[in-house]
Amino acid sequence: MASDDIRLSFTVYSVVMRSVFKDPPIWGDLLTVLSNIWLVFFCAGLDGAGQGPHRTRHDLQLVAPKAAFLVQQFWTAVIFCLGIVMIVWGIEAVATMGGKYWEMWYFAW
Repeated sequence: MASDDIRLSFTVYSVVMRSVFKDPPIWGDLLTVLSNIWLVFFCAGLDGAGQGPHRTRHDLQLVAPKAAFLVQQFWTAVIFCLGIVMIVWGIEAVATMGGKYWEMWYFAW
């Protein structure tokens, strides 16, 4: 995957600059963390669409259709609730984090 190669390249660049040259870029750690989060959400979306490595949809073919439907609805509700939690507390975290973390000092408002 091309985005994985890009993520790896700036992660290696950041580590080499920090370890060898003792001059890490400001954006290195933050970009690495954000790209890893982006990659996790992207893969979760693919997995939810039935194209990822997990075989949930195929495994549900082994149980009764009504039970498979209930399992899918349960997980849809769990993911929806987690999304609401992330939105509510995420907005609060972003609103109160300005300048609290060393890797974000450059972006403080």
